[in-house]
Amino acid sequence: MGTTDPKEKWIARIGYFLLKIIVVVYSSFLTPTNLNDKLLSWQDTHFVVGYYAIVFLSIFFFVMCWINPGIVTQNNAQTVKAKIGTQEIDPLVENCDPLSTSDSQNKNFSEIYEPIEPIEPIEPIESLDNIGHTSNMNEINQFTPKIGIKTEKQRNGNSLKVKTTETNIDLLSNGDNLEEPILHECTECQLTQPLRTKHCQICNSCVRRYDHHCYWIGNCVGERNHLYFLLFLIFETIFLFWETVVCGTGFRKSNGIGNWFYRNTISLILMFMLCIYDLCVSMMSIGHSALAIKNTTTWETDRRERITYLKDLPFGFNPFDYGILKNIGLFCKMTRKTIDWKLVSYEEKKNSDENISETRKKFNKFFDNEHYSCC
Repeated sequence: MGTTDPKEKWIARIGYFLLKIIVVVYSSFLTPTNLNDKLLSWQDTHFVVGYYAIVFLSIFFFVMCWINPGIVTQNNAQTVKAKIGTQEIDPLVENCDPLSTSDSQNKNFSEIYEPIEPIEPIEPIESLDNIGHTSNMNEINQFTPKIGIKTEKQRNGNSLKVKTTETNIDLLSNGDNLEEPILHECTECQLTQPLRTKHCQICNSCVRRYDHHCYWIGNCVGERNHLYFLLFLIFETIFLFWETVVCGTGFRKSNGIGNWFYRNTISLILMFMLCIYDLCVSMMSIGHSALAIKNTTTWETDRRERITYLKDLPFGFNPFDYGILKNIGLFCKMTRKTIDWKLVSYEEKKNSDENISETRKKFNKFFDNEHYSCC
């Protein structure tokens, strides 16, 4: 997939505006709905003002979704260093392709690659399962304090070995230590991706806290515009529900079923489309509200098994869940400020959940004890 055509982006946006204008004009002036009656007689102004306020807010947040979703550039990219002996170099990550044919990477391979020096063999571990359940993580790190990472690339039948990078790697079989996640090097943007960043092939950019690329808004949904996207979905759901009710009051009376269907064909088709669209948008509103509460994204949910900092964690565990209130606060805050995301360890989250559970038990005992019961 290549870069999106700007014309295609604006076709979707203009299409949204045209559909919105057609629906609003039809229900306001072209059919005898209760909205049309209130506009002509100027009665029940609260209904009229509320309707057009919802129309304005849905359009406003639709436009706000066009802003920069959090594109990462060379200036604001997070640089990560790893150590080879006493020399610092850029870390070796699995997304980096040293054999790329781009101009920036057409360097003398003798300067970049060198044969790997023999390294001391690491004492084999009989069972990782037994170690993964030990209570002392220091005992685990004694077996593998440092692991040499190496890769081999084939070029014209010759084997090229990349420099060995030594880095501290903790066993993540039960998610005990998440302090140094593996970050990816984007070969397209030539930068180290911050945590929760993904390269969008359609926009050809790396986006912070990437959720998905939305063709309807012609933009990615990321860190800076996810809140506006959720608000757009909420107000669009309200508008669609309100518009469906308004259109339902605009059926023209007629003698005979066949003549009635003929006179109300447009209203019936419009109501059917509104119901389908309202169902889809309302489900998206609920889904993205749940994502905001859990502090996760569509990409992290659907591609969990392919993301390096998530695939080895226990199923259902979210390392970015800081609690409902803090998650919502960060969700609103990230539209104005770049968030330096930190992983929550599995043990820390487990202890937090146990404390909450104990508090709930004490609260329930107050209403259910030996003296009285709440039910």
